[in-house]
Amino acid sequence: VEREFEIMSPAPGLDPIQMAMAGNSNLFIQFGPIAKGRPGEDINAARLIAVFDLNTGRATAIYRLAPTESDSNFAACAASPYDFLFVGTSESNQLKVVRYSPQGR
Repeated sequence: VEREFEIMSPAPGLDPIQMAMAGNSNLFIQFGPIAKGRPGEDINAARLIAVFDLNTGRATAIYRLAPTESDSNFAACAASPYDFLFVGTSESNQLKVVRYSPQGR
């Protein structure tokens, strides 16, 4: 083991859904609601992508997915720490790759 750290959810009620490398020293984790049957849980909460520096274990960026992008798209990989590719479906129900980048990039 080279290094070990604990990663906390960036928002209450969100659990890790997927993670992958985002460059040489960054890890991205997609967080979202997972139904657990608890009173008051919000299964429609927005999904977040958090980028963590593997050298420090700290979040370097947190992005909120738009509701239209978080319903049926699954993170596939990160092209960089601020450029993510998702596998989703088109209006004709065909698979498509969707690029997600923060506004202003």
